[in-house]
Amino acid sequence: MKEIKCEICGSENIKLKTTEGIPEKEEIFYSLTIAIVLLGSIVSFILLIETKKALFLIMFLLMIATTGIIFLVLLMKKPTLKKTKAKCKKCNNTWIIITDRKTKETITTINNQTNENDKKNEYQKTYIAKDNLLTECEKIFFEKLKKLFNEKYIVQPQINLATIIKKESTDKYINELFRNIDFGIFNKEYKLLILIELNDSSHLEPKRYERDKKVKEITQAAQIPLITFWTDKPNEENYIYNRIINIISKEK
Repeated sequence: MKEIKCEICGSENIKLKTTEGIPEKEEIFYSLTIAIVLLGSIVSFILLIETKKALFLIMFLLMIATTGIIFLVLLMKKPTLKKTKAKCKKCNNTWIIITDRKTKETITTINNQTNENDKKNEYQKTYIAKDNLLTECEKIFFEKLKKLFNEKYIVQPQINLATIIKKESTDKYINELFRNIDFGIFNKEYKLLILIELNDSSHLEPKRYERDKKVKEITQAAQIPLITFWTDKPNEENYIYNRIINIISKEK
C-alpha cells in the first residue's frame, strides 16, 4: 500500500485497522505455527537419518502433513481483497481503503467523512421547528390579555417554570420545573403577579391531569397564583379581566 495521507488535512498520522480478511495477530499466529512445524520436520528428518527408527519417520510425515494443512487453511481464509479502515488522528476523518492482497495496490477508497451538510440534514430530520409559538386559541386569548392589561402590566406567553421558580431541595420537583405555563402577567419591573393556563379537553386525560396537578402543587409551594381558563367557555373580556384583577389586587 502506498503512502497514505488524509485528504482533509494532509496529515500522515493515520491509524489503520483491518476490518476484513485475516487480522494481523492471526497472521502472526499462522506464521509462527508454520515455522515451529517446519523446525519439527527438520529435527525429525535428522533423527530419522541418524537412528533410522520408524517413529521419527511418522513424526516427519505428520509434520509435513500439518504444514500442508495450515497452508491450505491460510489460503482459504485469506481473501483476494482486504478492507482497511483508516482514521486521521489529527482531524478524525475516516475512510475505507480496498486493496489487493497480492499486489498490495489500492483499488478504491470510500470516504466516510460526514460533512456539515449531512450533519445539518440529520439535525433537520431530528429537530423540526414549530410553525407558531401559540395555537389559534392561545393567540386569541393572548390578544385579549394584552388589550386588557398591557397598559399597566406586561403580558408574556409560554412561561417556563424554571425561569420563575428556584428549586432549593432535591427531594421532589426535579423535572417538573421544565414545563411551560401558557401566560404570565408581570408588573413593569417584571415581578411575576399571576400565571394563567388555557386548557382544552386534552387536559382531562390522565397524563395531562397529573401534569396539571404537579404544576399546581409547585406554584402553590412557591406562593405564585395560578388561574385556569377553558377553551370551551366564552371567555369574554369582562369575565377574564374580573377573574385576573381580583387575584392581582389581593396579592398587592
